[in-house]
Amino acid sequence: MHTLPVLHADETTDGLGTKTCWMHVVSTAMFTLIHASVTRGGDAIDEVGVLRGYRGVVVRDRLAMYWKLRSKHGLCGPTCSVISPTSPASPPRRRGRPVSPRCS
Repeated sequence: MHTLPVLHADETTDGLGTKTCWMHVVSTAMFTLIHASVTRGGDAIDEVGVLRGYRGVVVRDRLAMYWKLRSKHGLCGPTCSVISPTSPASPPRRRGRPVSPRCS
């Protein structure tokens, strides 16, 4: 998946008995990778092993952990946009506020 130009990433919660787990998904038009983790954050990205070091476009929602990736960011919302990272921990800003498109 590292060689593909665009990946979609998302996560959702699920229950495993009485515990909460997160299902992390990295997908393309042809492939889907699903990884269950006890964490939602950056540790889960490392567990999956696909997004760290990826240099293409990651289409994703506004979850803060994704801004730490050095890839380009495609944000879901009314219009798709591709954003080159300004720095690994700094989401783009508009008039002093973080850009926050609504995910559809």
